[in-house]
Amino acid sequence: MNIYQNNTFTNLDTDNNTNKISFFLSKGGKTKKRKLKIKKNKTIKKKLHYIPTKNKTVWSSGMFGERQVINYPKYISRSRADNLNKIKGKNKHLLRDEYKRRLKVLLKKSKKSRKHFQKKTKKKYNKKSIDTVINNISDEKLLTLYKNILKKN
Repeated sequence: MNIYQNNTFTNLDTDNNTNKISFFLSKGGKTKKRKLKIKKNKTIKKKLHYIPTKNKTVWSSGMFGERQVINYPKYISRSRADNLNKIKGKNKHLLRDEYKRRLKVLLKKSKKSRKHFQKKTKKKYNKKSIDTVINNISDEKLLTLYKNILKKN
C-alpha cells in the first residue's frame, strides 16, 4: 500500500475501495504570500487635460505656459445660475451651492439686500449663522429670494 501517491496523502479504504484523504497524514500549515507595498506618489502630476474634483485651485501646464483648470460641472452650474435657471437636473447640488454662494456675496456687500432678506425670511443677517439659515431654505425659496434681491439692487 502506497501512502504517497501523486504527491498527495491518501489512504485506501478496504470496504469501499475508494481513496480518501486522511487528516492525520496531512502536513498542515499555509504558505505565506509576500505582499508588495506599492508606493503612491502624493504629488499631483501636471497633465494637459486634468479635471479637478476638489475645491483647491489647480494649475496645468500646456504648450503656452501654465493656466488655471476649472471644474467642468461647476462651470456649467455657474452658467446656469447666470441664466437664472431653476434648481433641478443632473447636478442639482452644484447649482444650489452656486446660488447659496451668490446670495452670501449679495448679503455681505449691500445693506439694502440684508433688509430685504430679513423681510422675506424673518431672520436677521449674521456673519456666523448665515450659512445655517441659507442651508435650511428650500430650493424654490432660495431661487426666488436671489432673483428678488437682484431686482431690488
